[in-house]
Parts: sequence; structure tokens; C-alpha cells
Amino acid sequence: MEKTAGGSLVWLESDPGFVMEDGKTRFTMFPQGQFEGENTYRVDNVVALEQTDSAR
Repeated sequence: MEKTAGGSLVWLESDPGFVMEDGKTRFTMFPQGQFEGENTYRVDNVVALEQTDSAR
């Protein structure tokens, strides 16, 4: 994740299943279709844990 002036930018390692272009969002996987307008997401709580060798 990267903080920006408008919120946060989430970098993905794989295909999210949609394309945003020309003011429209087109789904490339289920459910297929499209809609017009801004595409926003809200992630309320995110926790990332990483186990180290000393914790085993």
C-alpha cells in the first residue's frame, strides 16, 4: 500500500479481474459486465503478520 493525497493506493501482484478506462469499469471475470462512474473501495481493517524463525 502507498499513501496518496486522495487516500491509499493498493499495489496488486495478480490480475484484479477488472479494467478501468474511459470513465467505465469493465469486469473481465465473474461477474462480467460494466458500469460507468468512479470506482472506489473501502478496506476497514487490515492486519499483516509475518512469522519469524525466533517465534517458532
